[in-house]
Amino acid sequence: MIGIRDPLIAIANMNWSDSPTIVRSTLLAHAALGFLTLSAGAVAIAALKGGRTHRNAGKIFVFSLVLALVCALPAIIVRRNQFLGLLWPFTLYMVVRGWREAQFIKQGRNETIWIDKTLTATAGISGIGLLGLGLWRLLQGASLAGFAGAYLGLGFIALRLARRDWSSLTFPAKKSQTVTAHMTLIMGSYTAAITAFAAVNFPQDSYNPVLVWVIPPVIGVIAISWWKRRIERQYPV
Repeated sequence: MIGIRDPLIAIANMNWSDSPTIVRSTLLAHAALGFLTLSAGAVAIAALKGGRTHRNAGKIFVFSLVLALVCALPAIIVRRNQFLGLLWPFTLYMVVRGWREAQFIKQGRNETIWIDKTLTATAGISGIGLLGLGLWRLLQGASLAGFAGAYLGLGFIALRLARRDWSSLTFPAKKSQTVTAHMTLIMGSYTAAITAFAAVNFPQDSYNPVLVWVIPPVIGVIAISWWKRRIERQYPV
């Protein structure tokens, strides 16, 4: 996945010689959608929660991120990028489940719908795959401070979040649980978008992969924990 430093600079620096036309076209669209995703997400985070600005920016964030993921898929397949191939369904899971939880805040949840379980199971499989690739790279002699650590860290986050989400799919859920789930999943998907942005703008031949792939998720986890405490204070048991 690709972020924006300057869309034209980021795209121009890529190696296009072996990329089919469809890949080049979809990556151009992905770059533009990535910029829209990051901008709308920042507005939604900063806006008053539940207000019109928050809701409208949130909708733009969700749909632009989903479209950005769709546009990234041809490049992931053509280039056989195993890492992004496993991170892709995990990111899709977070943004779609986060959006669904937003709908449940007002409508309530009366039953477990198959799409929620399917998305959560897919995220768990993605986490297992990331952990497996990380262990495989370690067995091949890779350093834990390199990409192997990034695989393991993100795999652990994916598996842990999927496990928690699966166990929470018992209905009806309290409003505090629904709000917390919405916040956690949407913030997680925004963190994934920021991580993709960092991967493009801080190339791995100049920066340690852990700085690019692990620090944004760590910051995201800290932010999620902070928001979770605020929600718990707002909706005391």
